[in-house]
Amino acid sequence: MTYFRGMEGMRAWLSWAVVFAHIVHMTGADHTYSFLKVFMYLGDFAVNVFIMISGFVITSLILEKKEDYKTYISRRFLRIYPVYLICLIIGIFASELYAEAMFSFPWGEQTPPLDRLSDSMNSLAGNGYIYHIIAHLTMLHGAIPNDVLYDSQYMFLAPAWSLSLEWQFYLVAPLLIALIQKPKGAIIAALGAFILLAVYQLGGFGFFRLHSILAGAGIFFGVGIGARFMMNQLPRLKTYPIAFMVLALGCAAYGYKTIPFIIFMILVIYILVDQPQDSISKRIEKVMHVLLDSKIARYMGKISYSTYLVHAPILQLLVYLLATHTDLSLIQTIGVLCLTLPVITFICSALLHRYVEQPFINVGRKLFSQKS
Repeated sequence: MTYFRGMEGMRAWLSWAVVFAHIVHMTGADHTYSFLKVFMYLGDFAVNVFIMISGFVITSLILEKKEDYKTYISRRFLRIYPVYLICLIIGIFASELYAEAMFSFPWGEQTPPLDRLSDSMNSLAGNGYIYHIIAHLTMLHGAIPNDVLYDSQYMFLAPAWSLSLEWQFYLVAPLLIALIQKPKGAIIAALGAFILLAVYQLGGFGFFRLHSILAGAGIFFGVGIGARFMMNQLPRLKTYPIAFMVLALGCAAYGYKTIPFIIFMILVIYILVDQPQDSISKRIEKVMHVLLDSKIARYMGKISYSTYLVHAPILQLLVYLLATHTDLSLIQTIGVLCLTLPVITFICSALLHRYVEQPFINVGRKLFSQKS
């Protein structure tokens, strides 16, 4: 498959943005320190860029490999499910310990409101636990609205709401890409996505806290899909369109929801630039290369999937230990988490990638190499 520079490095930055956003979210620090809300926005932006990159990469895979559906979906399953299952199992136990710690009000008045956490734990009563487990084992838990199974999207392993969304996209992507390649197919696909989004926005699919159902995230996947289809027709650039990039960033000041699209646009520009000629573009190229294409950035990108999933249960376990075995204040707890979580997450991510993720990717290649 065609290698597009910058993709791996961007994944690394996005995954770590989510890590630090969750430190703020799971301690509720944004309720006490309002300036930390920016990390919450960064986490949301990062996930939306992830979705656009997924649309781009999966479209590229389908267009270039031309696998039959069974091979395609089996390899996708082997790519994501083993690491997910391990993190889910850890998350089931870690989430209960986390809830126990938070209900002890470890930071007194600085402990965030726990109404939602209480409702989530209550939804596990009776057969709720079994329903949540089944939903997560199918990876379709993100498509279940809150009024059917409360907080299904976030139960046990919070980051996996977007993994469920990815899985929904994987299931239909080959059919969608095939439709787009037919005459008038792109119009039909766009119209269908618009209708589904309208139904989603009007609550026709039920209540969701975030767009964890495919109908609500079509615009993000659509941007990635469209960018991949246009990539071969777009000219290669010898200079960075600096004025255009500055203008785009300026637009973000008037509408912060455009930031994920701007980040993805800058990534596409980086892909298109080929050996820039002017001095300013050369400087930008060096910085972009270090950020997105250095050996460290590419490696962190390779393990970013494991990073994205495993950090959440690790964070919950650390919060439990700090809240129940120390007398640290909220700000001191955040400081310790910022020092310890990245180190432990990196080690666990590297181990998961090497001993779980990569071996199952190799299994998929061996099983289906002759068929594909």
